[in-house]
Amino acid sequence: MSDVPPGSPEQTSRTARADDAERRRTLWVRIIGAVLVLALLIVVGVLLLGGDGVSPFSGGDEGPAGFSFDLATAKASPTTDRTPADLQAEADEAAGAVKATLDRFYFAAFVDRDAWGDYADAYALFDESAAARAEADTDVLTLGPSANEDYAAVREPRGTLRVLVLTNDENHAVSAIARVTFRIDAELDGGAMDQVTSTGSFFLVPGDDGWVIVGYRVDRNERSAPSPSPTGSPS
Repeated sequence: MSDVPPGSPEQTSRTARADDAERRRTLWVRIIGAVLVLALLIVVGVLLLGGDGVSPFSGGDEGPAGFSFDLATAKASPTTDRTPADLQAEADEAAGAVKATLDRFYFAAFVDRDAWGDYADAYALFDESAAARAEADTDVLTLGPSANEDYAAVREPRGTLRVLVLTNDENHAVSAIARVTFRIDAELDGGAMDQVTSTGSFFLVPGDDGWVIVGYRVDRNERSAPSPSPTGSPS
């Protein structure tokens, strides 16, 4: 039993220290909870967005920048007792905005010949810290810094997008994982063809002007592809 009288300076100090300790414990619980939610989102994203099938490029939907992914799936990952089906409209809206960002990114990074070697428009779709890392990964994220010297043209860009949307306690979209598979045929000097493939995941959050890329795990591969068949009848 304490001999310190209620309301005394010592009692007030003890109460303040106890309140501070409780606030610190609460803060750490929230931080740990956020980390666990992010880890769970990544794991769930890998499980739900797995697969790398590519649908043909859709000429009917050119997207905001002349290239458009096929949006294969859009799923919600709720943090409340709502089911993913309950939040499908929220997932669809967010996935459409995510798609618009990645349409623009892949157009600037691979399709737009005027941007080859200078990918400022592509990196403008990242937040500041992610953009700095992306510039260091130009060889992986784009057609390459020497694309103008390496390639004569590109053909048939096509890709598939699967988006998992994380919602908050108010059932609003707050982040997303986009699983990407992208392929494009690149013509080398001399007429030989390579197929360039970009696969992986992008992590995005809402920004002031559309969704912004804050992280990624992407691989780029290139292999020889059959040359286009000549047109016309043999003479």
